[in-house]
Amino acid sequence: MFRNSFYGWKLGAALALAAAMTATSAWRGESIHPPAWRCLAEPERWHGAELRASGPVLSLDRDGFVILWQQVPLRVLAPSAPAKGEEVEIVGVLERDGPCLRARDWRRFPPRARYRWIWEWVSLLVLALILVNFLRHFAFRPEAVRLKGR
Repeated sequence: MFRNSFYGWKLGAALALAAAMTATSAWRGESIHPPAWRCLAEPERWHGAELRASGPVLSLDRDGFVILWQQVPLRVLAPSAPAKGEEVEIVGVLERDGPCLRARDWRRFPPRARYRWIWEWVSLLVLALILVNFLRHFAFRPEAVRLKGR
């Protein structure tokens, strides 16, 4: 199994398995956390589903507020409301009438959440350094695979 014979087939099978697992994860993940456009386009299908939505508050009214969730405005019914422009995260049940989200709970994002992009870029930089170090010390040599005939 770990010898160099049939190297191309083994590599192809590993890549096919990785692609199949990625596709399966995307398909299953979308059924757990559907995109905003799908929920609002098919409110009958997602009626009663518990969703997690986040975004800035666009407007306020007496029954709740409207947030911008994945570039789509979503009405949220809640007894209390944050200030306009605040970033919030809401957990609630989608109702087909409207459609709107009946909030079970919501919270404000802490101010440090705005700087998350810095942590993500630092993580990508560390990954790049690891890959460069790996490529510097280990090289793919196709002639090593052909040693079986010697």
